[in-house]
Amino acid sequence: MTLNWRRTFLALWALELAARIWLAATLPLFSDEAWYWLEGQHPAWAYSDLPGLTAWLARLGTAVGGDTPLGLRWPFLLLGAAVPWLCMRAARRWFDATSGWQAGLLALLIPLASVLGALALPDVPLVFASVLAFDAGLALLATAEADSAPKLEKGEAASPPACGGGVGWGRERRDTRPPERAAACLQLAVALALGALCHYRFLIALAGLAVGVLASREGRALLRDPRVWAALAVGALAWLPLAWFNAHEHVAGLRFQFVERQPWRFHLYGLKLQALQPLLTGPLLYVALLWALWQAGKRRADPRWAFVLGAAGLPLAVFLGLGPFADIHRVSFHWPLSACLLACTPLSWLLREQRWPRWRRWIFASNGLLCTGLWAVALWASLPGAAPRLQPLGVDAASFVRIDALIAGVRERLAAMPADTAVVADDFGLAAKLSFALSDPARVYSLDHRLDAKHGRALQLALWRRDESALPVLRTRPLLLVVDEDALHLEAREPWNRHLCDVLPGLRAVGDIVPQGTHRHFLLYRRDAHVAGACDYPALAFMRSPLPGAALSGQVEVSGWATQDFVGVARVDVLLDGRIAAQAHYGIEDVEVRSRWPASDDPAQPNVGFSAALDLRGVAAGEHTMALRVTGRDGRVRVLERRAIRVQRP
Repeated sequence: MTLNWRRTFLALWALELAARIWLAATLPLFSDEAWYWLEGQHPAWAYSDLPGLTAWLARLGTAVGGDTPLGLRWPFLLLGAAVPWLCMRAARRWFDATSGWQAGLLALLIPLASVLGALALPDVPLVFASVLAFDAGLALLATAEADSAPKLEKGEAASPPACGGGVGWGRERRDTRPPERAAACLQLAVALALGALCHYRFLIALAGLAVGVLASREGRALLRDPRVWAALAVGALAWLPLAWFNAHEHVAGLRFQFVERQPWRFHLYGLKLQALQPLLTGPLLYVALLWALWQAGKRRADPRWAFVLGAAGLPLAVFLGLGPFADIHRVSFHWPLSACLLACTPLSWLLREQRWPRWRRWIFASNGLLCTGLWAVALWASLPGAAPRLQPLGVDAASFVRIDALIAGVRERLAAMPADTAVVADDFGLAAKLSFALSDPARVYSLDHRLDAKHGRALQLALWRRDESALPVLRTRPLLLVVDEDALHLEAREPWNRHLCDVLPGLRAVGDIVPQGTHRHFLLYRRDAHVAGACDYPALAFMRSPLPGAALSGQVEVSGWATQDFVGVARVDVLLDGRIAAQAHYGIEDVEVRSRWPASDDPAQPNVGFSAALDLRGVAAGEHTMALRVTGRDGRVRVLERRAIRVQRP
């Protein structure tokens, strides 16, 4: 039985759209998404990290859909859902209806493309603009071919052009008329403007499109049309906001994107990331896409094959070649997605030309399994308490942490404080999430955190005067400081506490919130107006043994250290599944802590070590949770160092 490609495409597209809507409605906001919403609350043509389009879409989303995750994400959902249709249209324009529906299916089955739009990220309009510009380029090349075709005498039959191996305008097309050039130019202008307004990386896609057009005589002939130049002028003008921002801010955006975040030296880890690309695209499909580009190179005498070779091949080569030398501290595996989608356009026709139906079935089947696995993980991540369970899969669990309990705690504290209380977060991401949750960005400020500079947001906070430069103004107002303790490594926490007291003297720790199902700690500090002096710090602790995930039995030694500046520690208990299982002997000399943090003011220094004997002989075999319960001399209690262990029989 012949597969109905149109119905299959429509069914899978509808299924993926429903899953994306579910994901967009249930996944907690990532820090970057909340940040783009915050940028949208400060309308501008460009920002320190990106042009303005992503922030504008986020502002539009919440203006129509309300301050909810789905309200923020719905414009991105629409753009992501349109991408497979654009791929289908481009392949249908080039070849025939069957090739179009198959190319659309391939776009749906690329794992990263299958979730495109579920998150409010700039890559969504970037991919949309790239595919839209590619489709416009194919339409323009079709008009150029029609213009260059010999004029026929009355009654003379036309032979099909060679594009696509004789299939380009063959019998399977219902409409053999070339598209109107004016409409194609308008589409190109929109695509180029969207791309320029969404990300710096569109420059690479733009270079590929330009090389693809200029590689053929028909493409160069398009430059004689003033309508094409008008479209290019619109695209060029769309870069003016970025140029204006960089000219007035000492090229800060360009320096961040191309200098500060890029080491530009070979790194083995970057090579490993590139090795993951076939898995993220689908191993069989990835090989098939490279083969399709090789076939395009063999047929480059035809203008549309030359176009796809430049538009898809050049960006793919650039991203794969620069990957081991570029940024390895942020996610970059999605960069080649647009190029892979463009390379899908001729692949289905090539497989049919080679009479390789078995390869097509294997590609569809293998990518279907990969997408199913990705969606299983994504939907799992949308469930409450999923973050710890995702850690073994290599997923950044911090990205999936829900902070509902933190928001409730912040609101509760604010309700008991004066109405003019300011909220200060320790980094841009937490500040953005709090601004979104409280629907009051004018009330929230951010400290100068290393993460702000790492992600290119420090300058923008300074321009808004939402960084530490605004803190002197806040001395006359009460404030509530919110700190994500786990955003820093343990070694940096004590120096960070010192910094907090330097910029906000008189802080008092008033809360320690651990969102349900996670091991993350959010600390709340209060400072009343016109108050200065020493700060009140919470306890810190570290468990040297046993290690996380250790298999244990019998009697186990638990050791580590615990401190609380200015106050000292009165007692350390070892918890097993939330109950006290052993009391530790505290006061053991630990010179490593003193040497690591010489400024520590714990009165017991250097005798801050502890040791305990934990008897597991009566504990049931299986997974358990171990933690430390630290009681300060002031009576305050913190539960720290939660870690999973496995009890086994001797």
